[in-house]
Amino acid sequence: MTKGNKFGGQFIPVPRWVLKFLQGDATTLSILVYSMQYMDNETQQLTTSYDHMATITGTSRSTVIRSMAKLVEIGVVRKQKRRSAKGNSIVTGK
Repeated sequence: MTKGNKFGGQFIPVPRWVLKFLQGDATTLSILVYSMQYMDNETQQLTTSYDHMATITGTSRSTVIRSMAKLVEIGVVRKQKRRSAKGNSIVTGK
């Protein structure tokens, strides 16, 4: 790393083909990137709630739900019918 380079640390990879589907939808891209922080590397399951995603992205719960639905539609995320201890939906990565 050269002096002054700000690209140190861990990265969250986003497949290039996903960017094609999310052009102009910065909110859904942001929600995808933030949600990937909660993905188990081995099982690829996301372990977070819509409420938590809304809080950390500064959006509403309904916006997170719409964005996740879009990610399911394009095949980035597969929703699995599970509930957290609080009764919230849990989504798994594909």
